[in-house]
Amino acid sequence: MILNVEGSPLTNPRKAEFGGLVKNHEGSFQLSFYRIVGISNVVHDDIKALLIDIELCWQMGFKKLLWFLDSLHGI
Repeated sequence: MILNVEGSPLTNPRKAEFGGLVKNHEGSFQLSFYRIVGISNVVHDDIKALLIDIELCWQMGFKKLLWFLDSLHGI
């Protein structure tokens, strides 16, 4: 499974958002999620999105994962 995750602070400094998308090896959509959280930063949001994405995949039985994260600090 291929995971793409993204975190982003909103214009309101008290909120941030993160989400993820999972596709199979052929590029077909499998699942996605989106959350708004309290005070945070982009690195925290990216890592939180990755953890939630991995947890969702494991719950659905997807054990072989390749993920893409645009945060060098998160990696």
